[in-house]
Amino acid sequence: MPWYTKGLLWGGITVIVLLLAGGAYQFFVTFQRTKNYALAGEWALQGAVKLGLVFWPLALLLVLCALGLAWWQRK
Repeated sequence: MPWYTKGLLWGGITVIVLLLAGGAYQFFVTFQRTKNYALAGEWALQGAVKLGLVFWPLALLLVLCALGLAWWQRK
């Protein structure tokens, strides 16, 4: 597998995990307040989308860092 494929793969996985973590946090916080699964799920989706829209430069930086690490560790 080429070095840039590894970098994009790990960078993409990192970004997806961070979005899922943000959505899960929003879900649990909302569910504790409202005890409503539907509302908590809706707010979690909105929270993950907002996180993605606000922090896209950070996500791009993470992908670029993963690409740089993959290039540095190539054989």
